[in-house]
Amino acid sequence: MLEILGRADEAVTQYDEVATRWSDTADPNLASQVATAFLAKGAVLEILGRADEAVTQYDEVATRWSDTADPNLASQVATAFLARGAALETLGRTNEAVTQYDEVATRWGDTENPALAAVVATAFLAKGAVLETLGRTDEAVTQQDEVATRWGDTENPALAAVVATAFLAKGAALEGLGRVDAAVIQYDEVGKRWGNTTDPNLASQVATAFLARGAALEGLNRTDEAVTQYDEVATRWGHTENPALAAVVATAFLAKGALLEGSGRTDEAVTQYDEVVTRWGNTADPNLASQVATAFLAKGATLEGLGRADEAVTQYDEVTTRWDNTTDPNLASQVATAFLAKGATLESLGRADEAVTQYDEVTTRWGNSDNPALISQVALAEERKQVLAGDS
Repeated sequence: MLEILGRADEAVTQYDEVATRWSDTADPNLASQVATAFLAKGAVLEILGRADEAVTQYDEVATRWSDTADPNLASQVATAFLARGAALETLGRTNEAVTQYDEVATRWGDTENPALAAVVATAFLAKGAVLETLGRTDEAVTQQDEVATRWGDTENPALAAVVATAFLAKGAALEGLGRVDAAVIQYDEVGKRWGNTTDPNLASQVATAFLARGAALEGLNRTDEAVTQYDEVATRWGHTENPALAAVVATAFLAKGALLEGSGRTDEAVTQYDEVVTRWGNTADPNLASQVATAFLAKGATLEGLGRADEAVTQYDEVTTRWDNTTDPNLASQVATAFLAKGATLESLGRADEAVTQYDEVTTRWGNSDNPALISQVALAEERKQVLAGDS
């Protein structure tokens, strides 16, 4: 919680306190808590950009309890290998990262413990993702197939969610190879296997499969079928109270809106964007709020295309007003987008001075940001200001 509040140093102190007090415990349950402290400290250090130090924390877990027979503690050790792999990827040490993922599969690949198996399955997927970034897509698909083969019949929801992720990842990989029809089969598999699940995390995967299938069908110019997929998501889970699942539903509305807009049905597109705002406009969840912000921005762009610039500006103002003080990086980037969009609209109306004010907001608020998206947006704001200064 402290790291969420921006008090990372205090959070690290708390984790150190746990590790110091119970470092030598022989109680597996308490040892699991100590391992959690090391893992949490590592995660905080990664957020702070100190990946090398994070790796040291993960090493502590792997070294201290490497030979444990306790399944819960073994899950922590396996998670440490996973986390170490991810940190090494961040440092550009991909071969070492793959070694970490292989270690998980070698040590615990035959486990019958669902929680531990979920970590192993995640290791296969992590290795697949690395291979895909290296252009070794066929090998990546092999990793994804391994997950489906080993645990495809599991009845454990958490493990099933990882298997569903494997099908989704394989579908995406096949799309990248231009094999869209084969990708659609992977997305269908998720719906067939878990279409009636009541588990919210697994339901999110099923909903994501419908979304992915819709996008694939769009790529094949089968737009009516794509709309059917998006509608299916809204129909099945439109009233969910789970924020993660609701974010997928919101994405379905946005995808349908974009498709309708591309077909020249702008009024219907606006209805989709309005639906997102109406349903989740007051959410406190950052990810879901980001979808709401996207809806405002999309509606604004649509209204601009219809020549209704003043109404478009109102949409952009909604974003900057609602999330004016956000500390969430993704949401902050959308606020910056709203300032930039409003500036561009004001430029088109010949109101250059007002446009500059919008660009100034971006540079003043995020001029010292180290977030790549915000850095790019600040650069764009500065560029527009220079152009307008040259025109004056």
